[in-house]
Amino acid sequence: MNLRGTETTIPNAPRELLLGSSVVSQNFQIFLGTLLSTILLLQLALLASVYKYRNTSTLKLHQPYALIVYVGIAAFATACCILFIPFNDTSCMIRDCLVILPITLMGNILVARSWRLSILMAPALGIGTSGGATSAKMKRKIAKKYLVQFLYMVNGSFNRCRPSPAKHNATSLHQRVTSRQLARLTVTLTMPQLVVQMCKLFIPSLQSELGYSSCQVALGGGAMSWVGIVLAIVPLLMWIVLSVYTGDLPLLKVYAQSAFRSTLLVCVVTAIAVPALIFSDSTETIAYLQSCIVMSFTCGTCWFVVVQKLISVLRNERKNDRMTMLRVDKREVHAGNDSDENEKATNVALKIGKVYEEFGMIDRCMKMYNESIEKYTFEPRKPGMDLIGGYTVTEIDSFSHIDLECVMKLFVAKGKVYGTHQCATKENDRPRPEKVYVDALDIYEHCPSAAILEDHSCVFPIFSGLFLQIKAGTIKIDERSLVDKFVKVTKMNGDPIHYMRALAMKSEVNARLGHFDTSLFAFSLLETMYDAASHHEGLCKSYGSDRAAQAFSAAIFWNRHQGNDKEVKRLQESVVKELLPKQDHKNVHNTFMLLLPVIKTMKDNREFAEAKHLFDDYISKMFLLYIGDDGTTPCLSMFKPIMYLLDAHIYGADMPDLDQVLEWMVTEDNGVSTVFLDGLITSLGWSTFCLTAECCLELSKIAHATDQVEYEEKLKQKGLKLAREAFDKIVNKESGKIMFPIAFDDVEYILMTLDNEYEPVARDVCCLV
Repeated sequence: MNLRGTETTIPNAPRELLLGSSVVSQNFQIFLGTLLSTILLLQLALLASVYKYRNTSTLKLHQPYALIVYVGIAAFATACCILFIPFNDTSCMIRDCLVILPITLMGNILVARSWRLSILMAPALGIGTSGGATSAKMKRKIAKKYLVQFLYMVNGSFNRCRPSPAKHNATSLHQRVTSRQLARLTVTLTMPQLVVQMCKLFIPSLQSELGYSSCQVALGGGAMSWVGIVLAIVPLLMWIVLSVYTGDLPLLKVYAQSAFRSTLLVCVVTAIAVPALIFSDSTETIAYLQSCIVMSFTCGTCWFVVVQKLISVLRNERKNDRMTMLRVDKREVHAGNDSDENEKATNVALKIGKVYEEFGMIDRCMKMYNESIEKYTFEPRKPGMDLIGGYTVTEIDSFSHIDLECVMKLFVAKGKVYGTHQCATKENDRPRPEKVYVDALDIYEHCPSAAILEDHSCVFPIFSGLFLQIKAGTIKIDERSLVDKFVKVTKMNGDPIHYMRALAMKSEVNARLGHFDTSLFAFSLLETMYDAASHHEGLCKSYGSDRAAQAFSAAIFWNRHQGNDKEVKRLQESVVKELLPKQDHKNVHNTFMLLLPVIKTMKDNREFAEAKHLFDDYISKMFLLYIGDDGTTPCLSMFKPIMYLLDAHIYGADMPDLDQVLEWMVTEDNGVSTVFLDGLITSLGWSTFCLTAECCLELSKIAHATDQVEYEEKLKQKGLKLAREAFDKIVNKESGKIMFPIAFDDVEYILMTLDNEYEPVARDVCCLV
């Protein structure tokens, strides 16, 4: 690494070395030797510390053996800096090889580790919830993407070794990058530097050109030396590129900070040293400045890459020791110390909680889940503490990948129960499952163990729950962008259960936003994959109900809106004759959501008896059989309005129990769903408010026919009030644009019947927002 040199004559006197007219004094040799020895001892102590703590959970995430090798090479490069003092011709000839080659190897180790992390964390980056990236961020992301692909190609082409997916799928989400693969990539990237240095050492013509015979070296050591310097700089630049795009993941941000700070230190030292090297004739100055440049890299990267991680390990060890004493008194088990036992306890809690939920014991179910979630805490809570999803940073850092997966399952189960309860609770009193899901994602994104999760699918139900909140209007997110990411990562995951859920979600989101071509195209992909006998159970287990089967019935609404009558009839027959018999009828909510579009379509086609038969046999009877009168289900508030509406059409004035029905319906809150449930069902294509309003309208006609004027007026007033509420949700007041076109037809019919002042919305100005 000769940035400066002149002719050297080696005298017989042992006290000093001469370089041209300059003298390398013995005092300088002692000074530089002492400095390098001190740094070398510190690096060896660092190496011993990393080896000592190599099995700690925190350090395991950072490939401890790669760090050991890295520190060892850094110590070797530091020791070789003594060769910048031109002791003899041999030292001049070998110093580039012994200094530049280790520096290049260190840089390539950093590149290989960053490449591995980029591959492992790609799923987490792909399913983030943040908004659209700026153009600058997108350029950095693209640059990183192409570099990762290039390294992937290099590792695969030259070493016949690729990250091994769990399911033999080259694009699988289950990526594993072994230590052997890292080593091979590092060696492959170092080969060009090795070739250059070997050529300089063993090709006589190059030795003569470089003047090694008398230690006379031109500025930069000739073309081959400059090639070596450039090859040493390239890994540093690649390391920076691999660190430029981190998304919202704290683990990647820590790596990026290490890269930027290390590079900044090297650049600052180099910027100060190079001008002095160019203009200085002092051999001592040149040797010292060249050593400083090398040590700025070896020491700087060791500090920012290794020492900072070791400090974090030591800090966690002290905290864990202190918390162990607390846990012994409380008979608690620390989440990071016994993951297998925690996994067993979590699975038991999930099963018991499910039983409580099925029997309607919601409070006990939530208590079970909350107690299980709290078992992963161990730090005392103090006022004003910063918590992430209820956990401290130290607690999240202590999670093993098994712990993280268990916590995600508990949050998903808690969110599902909250979502069910949310449908039946008024706005001011309802729980907030959206917060549960957001907390779960925050934990996932801040947990270092997310990098080594073999299966990221435990996060997918969280996104499914978030989409329900988006449908209900409780969260404002760019849902089209989010669903596209969801489709992408579930496809990478390779499990058809999650991929079909994502396709169903994509169909529903685009239909709700009026992009029916995209919606029906996504549904056509889903239809080619779905088999009720094979996939129904898995979908219900992961997402609570069979969202893929429900997409078949929802497509009835989409095709009706597009005027595809033949397709509507085909889908209706497919749902009733093929899908319905293969569903688990104990899951009443799933059956209800599957049949709702079918029943609505039959009603609109005046097939009232057929619709009532479906509702009675597959919903009412199953609810009483498997849940009971005292139980609940998310859409229970819609049951009686649907039954009474169909009976009104079937029987008219001869409707069974007419007086009781009229009395029940005129009561203000009876048959009125929550705002949240109305938001969900309206986005599908049938407003719950409009359903009850239509029921009031039909019953008012019967009341008029049977001379029950008092009931007639009350029913009309209630129906008009609900129809107006539905209209306010379906049509934007400010712009006048229709937000839910499928649900709009019903509400307009009711308003035109009950409201003499209603003015129909001009269809030519109606559009989606």
